[in-house]
Amino acid sequence: MRSRARADFRSLIRGLGSPAAVLRDGVIVAKNAALRELLGLADEEQSLPSLVAPHVLSSARAWLEAAVASGAPAGPHGSILVDVEGREIGTEISFLPVSGTGGCAVLLVSLTAPRDVPHGVLAELRDRFGEMIDAAEEILVIHAIDGGILLANRAAQLLTRRTEAELLQLNIKDFIPETQHAAVRERAATRVAGVSDRMYSYEVTVLDGDGAERELEISSAPIMVQSEPAAVLVIGRFRQEGQDRERALERERDTAVAANHAKREFLAHMSHEVRTPINIIFGMIEMTLDLDLPDEARRHLGRARDAAGTLLSLVQDVLEFSRVEARKYAVRPRAFVLRERLASTIDGLATMAWAQGLTIESDVAPDVPEVVVGDPDRLHQVLVNLLTNALKYTPQGRVAVRVEQASAEMADRHHLRFAVSDTGVGLTVDQRARIFDPFQQVHEGDARGEGTGLGLAIVRELVTLLGGQIWVESEPGEGSTFYFDAVFAKS
Repeated sequence: MRSRARADFRSLIRGLGSPAAVLRDGVIVAKNAALRELLGLADEEQSLPSLVAPHVLSSARAWLEAAVASGAPAGPHGSILVDVEGREIGTEISFLPVSGTGGCAVLLVSLTAPRDVPHGVLAELRDRFGEMIDAAEEILVIHAIDGGILLANRAAQLLTRRTEAELLQLNIKDFIPETQHAAVRERAATRVAGVSDRMYSYEVTVLDGDGAERELEISSAPIMVQSEPAAVLVIGRFRQEGQDRERALERERDTAVAANHAKREFLAHMSHEVRTPINIIFGMIEMTLDLDLPDEARRHLGRARDAAGTLLSLVQDVLEFSRVEARKYAVRPRAFVLRERLASTIDGLATMAWAQGLTIESDVAPDVPEVVVGDPDRLHQVLVNLLTNALKYTPQGRVAVRVEQASAEMADRHHLRFAVSDTGVGLTVDQRARIFDPFQQVHEGDARGEGTGLGLAIVRELVTLLGGQIWVESEPGEGSTFYFDAVFAKS
């Protein structure tokens, strides 16, 4: 029955010449030959997030959820896919629901720029000259022939008040007054009309992050790939009369960076200093509770002990987050037995689970290696945080951990996927969108939600250190599943 269903899925896209896939319940169940060739993947089921670049994953997920909810065709949506070798491909994706197929939809994929531009030229620029590009005072942007932004340095990000990930979803015309669109389009056509890499200079008005018009002196030239213009390099400088303002902005930025650094150092120092007296208070209360005390005094001391424990946990979170912000975390790779480390992590939480009438189940796929090389301590931190959250918000049912191979085996690495699931209260769409942001308590007003709201923000940074990404799938009242990937070297 399953093979018959897969055959039906493939028949929806088999005759399409452009890359396409069939999506069902958030899972890609079939890919046509063009998409398999584009990404270098086999025709096997996999989640859509595993194909999307991490820095645009949130945007892609929100777009897809809205499309599925509407049940109507949607797109094209600009996104970036990742092939089997980890290279990024600029694309536009369209969503076409197919009636009578049990909720299936066809995803049509079209390239927005030649593959060689983001994979070759841009990757080499970033690898070899990344620090120099970002340190340049000039605004440096590379955009596709149609104007889609492919690379933007820090000066461009400061001007537009957007991150590079946000800029990669936009077009160069989004920052040019509409009255100048025709003139800019004509200049761009002139740049790429001939097979020439000559640099041209001109002046243009652009819109900054506040929507104010700024005058730039622009130098631009086409980027040639196999003797064909594939993209345009743009270097912008503020006109001379704006130099004083730019210097003032730079001084303000430097002051803000220094103040932020001082704040992080203060938090780290104070958190460290506060822990010692709290530990002493906690210890003295424990010693006093061992004495022969009246029942009322014992109750009061018990509440004080619980409050001291909560305060110690809050201080610990602030200290951990300040370390993350200051980039003081480091990965210390070493060989370890994955199944043993997982078992010891679960054993450490057994008492908490037992007190709630729950158990923590674990399932490790047979093809997951016994020994890997990575940082077991960072992995332990991530799992403890996710499992603690799962237990906290699961009044009944089960909590489980699943480990499996996330992708085909690589030459010198293991790409593993961990899933921590529960049958608890679940999350709304809005809660899922902000659950990994710092100082966010998604279950506000719930006594179980006390804390700093830093735990999952720390987890996201730790997962990044482990070479992966984290996301959540959840529905209110139906529990949650937190997925994260991690990359380990072979033993």
